[in-house]
Formats: sequence, C-alpha cells, structure tokens
Amino acid sequence: MHNPEEPYTLNQNSAGVNNASFSDREELDQLVRSGDYNHMAEVLGNNLRLNVLVQYEVEKIKAAYDKEQHLAEFLDEKDYEALALLKLLHPESFDHSIHTHEELRRAINAITLPDGRRLIDLILEELPNHNLRPLDKGAVMHDLGKLEIPNFVTDNRLDEQGWEVAFKNMPFPEQQRMLGLYADRHNLDIPTEVFLEQPSMLRYVEDSIAKDDKRKYNDLVPVKLILSPEQVKELSAKGFPPEKSFAETMAAHEQRTGNIIRAIGKNDPEYELAARLAESHHSGISELVKQYPASTTSLVLSNRFAVMAQVIKLADIKQAMKSRGRSYRGGPSTFAKKFNEIRTQVEAGKIIPYLAALWLEFELDEADRINASAEAAATGELPTAAEKQMIRHWADHQKFSENC
Repeated sequence: MHNPEEPYTLNQNSAGVNNASFSDREELDQLVRSGDYNHMAEVLGNNLRLNVLVQYEVEKIKAAYDKEQHLAEFLDEKDYEALALLKLLHPESFDHSIHTHEELRRAINAITLPDGRRLIDLILEELPNHNLRPLDKGAVMHDLGKLEIPNFVTDNRLDEQGWEVAFKNMPFPEQQRMLGLYADRHNLDIPTEVFLEQPSMLRYVEDSIAKDDKRKYNDLVPVKLILSPEQVKELSAKGFPPEKSFAETMAAHEQRTGNIIRAIGKNDPEYELAARLAESHHSGISELVKQYPASTTSLVLSNRFAVMAQVIKLADIKQAMKSRGRSYRGGPSTFAKKFNEIRTQVEAGKIIPYLAALWLEFELDEADRINASAEAAATGELPTAAEKQMIRHWADHQKFSENC
C-alpha cells in the first residue's frame, strides 16, 4: 500500500511518461490548479500528452489500492481520472479519501444491529439492486470538490490557537460583522448587549461558542485575513467571496463535490445517489431528514439515506484524526479526542445518537483486538481502561434514550 508520507512523483523511467517534457508537466500542473473540473475534463479529452500523464497516475492508484480495496468493483475510468487529479492537486485529500472508504467498509461489515443483522445489511436494503456502488463511490469521492478550491486554502496550517489569535486581533467592527453572520448561519439568538462592547463579545465567543472547540474560531475569521492580496484576487476569480469565513470557504467543497460526481455520471442514477451522499456527509440530522424525508432520526434507523451519509461522516472523522500529518483539532490524534468530537456532534444534532453509539462500540471492540504497543499507548491512539468505561457508558445511554 502507498505510504501517505511519500509524495507521488512522475517516474522519468516509467513507460508512457518517460518522454513527457517539463513543459507537459507544467501544463498539467496549471490545469489541475485551474479550479474548474469541467475544464480539466474537457482539456484532457482533447490533449493526448496530458491525458497520458493522468493515465499514469491512474495506474499508480490501481496498483496501490485495487487489490486491498477492490476499487475496480465500483470505480469507472472517469472516476479514477478524477481521483488522479485530486491526487496531483491535494495528495493528502486523496489519501484521506481512499482510507475513509476503507474505514467505512470495515465498520459497516462489523457493526451488528440489535436484531442480529449487520449494518451493511440494513444499508443494502435501501440501495438499488442491493448494490453498494453508490455508497462506495460517495465515500471514496467525498472530497473531489477540493479540486476547485486553491491549495493555499486547503493546505492552510493555522492551528486552533492561531485562529483564536486571528479573531481576537481583528478590528471590533469586523468581529461584530463575523459574529452576526455566524449567528445567522447557525440559528443562534445572541443577546444584543454582546455586540455592544468588545470585551463582552470576546468573552461570549470564548465561553459560549469556542469553549469546547476552538476550531470554531475559523468560522469567525474571513478567509481573506490569512491570504496575500494575490491569493485574495485568485480566490475571488474562482467564485469564492473572500469576506466569507475560512470554514465557509472550505465547506463549499461539499456542493462542488456533488456537482463533479454528477458531471462524471451524466444523469446516471447511481452517480446521482453517490453525489447526494457525498455532498451531504457533513449535514446535520435535521438537514438530512428535511432534504430526504423518510421519517425519523434514530435507529429505528429508518431514514436509510441519513444512515449512509452519516457512516461517511463517521469514517471521515476517524480517518481525519488518524491521518499522519493532519491534525483534526490540533495536536496529536487520540481516541479520547475522537470520542469528544463525535459526542459534540451528537449533542449539536449533527450525528444520529444511536448510530454514533454503535460506531463507538465497534471502535472499542476493534481497539480491544489491537495489540497495544508501547507507542500506541504513549500517543493515546488506544483508549485507557477508564476511557473505555466512560465511552461504553455514554454509548449505552444513547441507545437507551433512543429506545425510550
């Protein structure tokens, strides 16, 4: 399997690319940075030289992952090409996407429901011809929208303390504007007096918004604040208002992912379902039920679309926190922090409580099967006995509450 720490590079001695000129590689680099998937696909369809380079990347993907993840069972050639473009532009996002699918498949095959069925059986009942292809596609392609977001945004390395400092150093009128917009987006009823004086505003944000998750400061800082004038100009040219927060700008990849998958599928119902799943994997329960009504929000798990979108979300969280070189909430990834992330999202109505409980129980069982190496124990990758007890108690409470 490919080591995510090793960058993908074109091998000068590889068949099909050994005659590729430096200018060809430069042209391909400019193409994948164009921020327009449809334009990329059109150019590659008419430019054999660049297409050969992309096909070489496709073959590397197949060689690295097909055997273990059976990608060929659900990915078509255009899917591979889109993933190759993502790999060229955002190698981390590509690796994350591949392994998110791997985490999802492992979990849905292992999680057992109270009636004895596996979670995968419940999901298959909803899918046309009992075929997992739409879910597989949606999971492995859930970040394709990042093809249309510039690297200087997606590769930003400002940590949670950095976002906090950025917000607190903003002029007071700008802080007022961003907090007002945040309140509108998240349906918050913030008292008027909070906006009157800067100290009270900073105290409110620290105590009521960012108390348990300082990442939320990046939803209060306009993306233009962390960019150069040239980058702001480029971002605007690609249709991203620089006055929006960094979090809003990144969230735009969700809808763009759906659009790209639909463009690849050309009205194929399988791709339409994959697109809906991918663009909904960050949605909360109420949004999913509103968009795709099927009844409830629990398990009872009768809203099967919501279940599928949320297993992508849970796999996304797990993989994001374990990926090397990627900090999910700043600092090292730990089992306890992963639990806190899931619990926070459950409490915010973002994850189905019963599904979260089943997922965490699966992860605890998986951790029990792992030989706790000294390194894993030291880094907190495996939960302590006290953490296991606490998490199982929380999971039991969620399931009991859902059944009452």
